[in-house]
Amino acid sequence: MHGIIAEIGNHHLGSLNAAKDLIRIARECGAHFVKMQAIDVFEFNGGSMPKEFYRQCDLGMGGYRECIEFAHMIKMPIFLSVFGSKYQDLAAHYPDMPVKIAASQFKEFPLETLNYWNTQNVHPVVISIPNLSDGEILDRKPYITNMSVMYATPYLETDVNFAAISWYIKLLGKPVGYSDHTAGVENCIAAVLRQGCLLVEKHFNLFGEQFYGGRVYRDSLHAAGAKELSQLCKIYRDSTHAVPNLS
Repeated sequence: MHGIIAEIGNHHLGSLNAAKDLIRIARECGAHFVKMQAIDVFEFNGGSMPKEFYRQCDLGMGGYRECIEFAHMIKMPIFLSVFGSKYQDLAAHYPDMPVKIAASQFKEFPLETLNYWNTQNVHPVVISIPNLSDGEILDRKPYITNMSVMYATPYLETDVNFAAISWYIKLLGKPVGYSDHTAGVENCIAAVLRQGCLLVEKHFNLFGEQFYGGRVYRDSLHAAGAKELSQLCKIYRDSTHAVPNLS
C-alpha cells in the first residue's frame, strides 16, 4: 500500500456525525486512506485513557458499519484497527477492506495469529512495528512477509529515530513506512522527503487539545488539523508525482 493514512482513531469522541465529518474532511485534504479504531472495552487493557473514555468512544457494530458505508459512498478508502473479538467480524463484511495490526498487537499477538493474517488472501494487511530489538523483529519476520510495514514512533517522542526505518528496511528486505505519534506534521514530511516513505500514517483531528475527566486526551496532542493534513498530502503528491497505484 502507498499513500497518506489519516488516522482518526477515537477523535470522534463517540459522535457518529463527528466520525463522518472526519472521514469527509480527510478526503477533502487529499488523504489516500482514513483509519478508525474499533475497541471492545471489555477486552482492551491498553491505551492512555480510562476505560470509560473508550466506552464513550465505542460506536457499536452499526456505527462502524455506517462509517464504512459512508466512506465507500464518498469514495474514501477506509480501514480499521480492531482491539478485541467483538468487532472481528467487521472485516468479514467488507472482503477487500485492509486490516491494520497496531504496534502493541505486533508485540502481543501469538505467531499463529500473525501467520493467519499474513497468509489470508482477502484483506491487505498493514502492520506497525515499534522500536524493538533485532531478535524480536527477526523472530516475527517470517510471519509478516505479505504485510505493508510501518515504523511506529513512541507517543509524543521529540527526537524521532529515523535511522530505525533504514535499519528495518535492511532487516526485513522490504519498504518500511512511517506511523507518526509526535506533535505537528514536520516528522511526517521528513519521512516522505528524507526517508522516501511511501506509506505514512498521521493522527488527525479538528479540535486540538482535548481534556477528558481531568486528563489530557493524548492523541489530540499529536494529531494534525486539516491545514496540516492538506500540507502533508500536497508534499506527498508533489514528491511522489501522485503515485498512481495505491494497492
